[in-house]
Amino acid sequence: MTVVAHAIKAASPNPTREKVRDALAKTRNVPVVAGGGSYTIDERRMPNYGAAFLQVKGGSFVAAPQ
Repeated sequence: MTVVAHAIKAASPNPTREKVRDALAKTRNVPVVAGGGSYTIDERRMPNYGAAFLQVKGGSFVAAPQ
């Protein structure tokens, strides 16, 4: 949901299906919990995300101790 919310916000103030799709294609380094790390979509609309474990500390995501 974080990635989609990021794309909708980027497509504002009047998001349309096409604007959201284009914004999603330009999505880079959005912090996510599932999969860990950050989430990027490449030009072929393929997701790429790191394999890091995160935790919430002080209201922000931080790397979890291993």
